[in-house]
Amino acid sequence: MVWSELTQGLRRALEAAGIETGDRLDRVELAIPRDRTHGDWTTNVAMILAKAVKQPPRAVADAIARHFVLEGTPFAAVEVAGPGFLNFRYRDDWVAALPARILAEGSAFGHSRAGGGQKVLVEFVSANPTGPMNIVSARAAAVGSALVRVLEAAGYESASEFYVNDAGNQVDLLGESLAARFAERVGESRPFPEEGYRGEYVRELAAGLPESEARAALARPDGMRWFRDQALARVVDWQRTDLAAYGVTFDHWFLESSLHPDAVERTRLALEARGVTYRAEKPEEVTEAAEGRVRAEAGAAAGGGMATWLRTARHGDAMDRVIVRSDGRPTYLLPDIA
Repeated sequence: MVWSELTQGLRRALEAAGIETGDRLDRVELAIPRDRTHGDWTTNVAMILAKAVKQPPRAVADAIARHFVLEGTPFAAVEVAGPGFLNFRYRDDWVAALPARILAEGSAFGHSRAGGGQKVLVEFVSANPTGPMNIVSARAAAVGSALVRVLEAAGYESASEFYVNDAGNQVDLLGESLAARFAERVGESRPFPEEGYRGEYVRELAAGLPESEARAALARPDGMRWFRDQALARVVDWQRTDLAAYGVTFDHWFLESSLHPDAVERTRLALEARGVTYRAEKPEEVTEAAEGRVRAEAGAAAGGGMATWLRTARHGDAMDRVIVRSDGRPTYLLPDIA
């Protein structure tokens, strides 16, 4: 509310004073002074514009102050201070009327239509579905959910999304780890995967499995798929429950697996048709500064064979990036693009 009043008032004052701004107003700071004797709001707009208009900052500030229309705004005064700051002070009657206005408008107070209904999808948290969430997830949940609410209040049509990385080796490893812990639970011999998940929570997952179904899955050649699906469903349910208890819910839970193989393959073909991919053992384009370190990383991503690369270096990246490894498996980048 006040931000809009200040921004619009400054634009009108600059226009009335004949000061050309171009896009420099995008860099202007509007702030609440730490020292309240400097007013209720302050801006450095005159110092930002001074060099471009070839005038001293104080002269620019004086011109803005003279042309700033106070009538009908929350402000009683605008003052020039220091090297060219503009300080604004609220009208006493505007401040006195504010509590009643807040009570009358209720949850609608402070909302605007600035977003014009533009759709915004905010993806956040998206913790890997291979174990319980941690304090980093809590921070992301707090920031992300607040951002969704702020966008909604600013007139955007915002929605929240949790992207579940349920495709790839890590989820398979979780399934194998769960199978090994269940075998341990029922006294059967089964080696634990070398790079498996050894946290106590895997034993907790195994303790909750229905014994007859799990025993049957252990005996089947394709039984690991059952353990994988059980692990994934139970961990995602934990995450959903913990987030809800924390006060965060999502409009969409999107599964990466839903992109495979159709959307991922269509995306690969579309990129190929645009001529922005190529097959090679190493990237064609690497910036000089990133030469040594990045080539080693590229070799690991490609798997040491003929991989499919995306020409990202020409768009400012340190190097071209692998989208399909030499063994045919997509990297994280390709489904992200899809």
